[in-house]
Amino acid sequence: MQHNLKKTVRRITPAIFALSAYIFFDSTPAEACHKYVSPYTGKTGCGAQREDKKNRSSSKTSNKTGKTPSKTTGTAPSSGGSETASASVNGRLPWPSGMACPWRVEPAEFAAWRGSRVDALGGWISRTSWNDMRRYFGAHLRRDFTSKAPIMVLGMPLLTKENKGDFAGCIKGKYDDHFRYAANKLKRYKSTKKIIRLGWEANGNWYPWSIKGKYSEYKSCFQRISKVIKSTDPSIKITWSVSGSKDRKNYNALFAKAYPGNAYVDYIGMSLYDHWPAAKTQAVWDKSFQPALDTVISFARKNGKKVGFGEWGLSRLKGGGGGDNPLFIRNMYKFFKENASMIAYELYYNCGAPDSFWRIYPSKANPKGSAEYRRLW
Repeated sequence: MQHNLKKTVRRITPAIFALSAYIFFDSTPAEACHKYVSPYTGKTGCGAQREDKKNRSSSKTSNKTGKTPSKTTGTAPSSGGSETASASVNGRLPWPSGMACPWRVEPAEFAAWRGSRVDALGGWISRTSWNDMRRYFGAHLRRDFTSKAPIMVLGMPLLTKENKGDFAGCIKGKYDDHFRYAANKLKRYKSTKKIIRLGWEANGNWYPWSIKGKYSEYKSCFQRISKVIKSTDPSIKITWSVSGSKDRKNYNALFAKAYPGNAYVDYIGMSLYDHWPAAKTQAVWDKSFQPALDTVISFARKNGKKVGFGEWGLSRLKGGGGGDNPLFIRNMYKFFKENASMIAYELYYNCGAPDSFWRIYPSKANPKGSAEYRRLW
């Protein structure tokens, strides 16, 4: 009996070691993947992540053509039905185009799905505290942006929640070291074009750096931090970015009072969503959206700058969003195409859970808008 037991142990021991090796080396640690949400199935956890990886490596692919030939970007899994992604990216748009939130969907996957290369990726640095801002420049930045696209666009807070509205402290240099730290960390990305949307959407009232009538103080703070960043890493480009949800009818007045000046800005920026009001008809677009976009382009051209859209997209916000609206997608494409030489970058806000207000890939949330985006892009 004892002899047979020893033989059995010897027989199963290699299998135990093999299984242990698989678990240790081939599985994602629980702390790294327990929050994973599959963009295809909506399942969560490490098992869902392993399933997606398996699908990615074995998925069937098909070619999608019709744009200027470009370098193959990557492969992607099938999301089912008409959303099967292409094996290679055979197109490139006439302007730098991409997506925000590359931690939600891999850029190569998004590019293969839409059939055109992803030139730029966007994300946001924490505005909760300076310590959180510093932490972002570790694993988060490496995970989300390293070697995934030639352009990196980061929303960087001008102030944090700890120092809400403290333009006076900013002007005195109280926060300079935090921005030097950030710029030094970005130096390592030598092959990537680095763009910072510094204190984005300051014309709104929802961020710690919101202007709220303090135009002079805001501009002085912006100017100081822009100089700190550029003196640390001159390769970094600065975008001055406004919200398209406010002041649409009064952009000329806003620009006259809030623009920090050409010496401190490389690009004029805008974020724009289909809400307040929603462009459910061409008449609404023509009255509310097109004039604002024309004003931004005109202002940028006058100052010798290009325009960057760090975030834009559909919106299903209750009480003001246009929902699954292909008309908005078509008009944005038309605007980008007609002004291609003036577009520094545009990033679709493909953020949130698979069924969130804005997502177009996968198409669970906005199937009509998603189909129109894929057709045009």
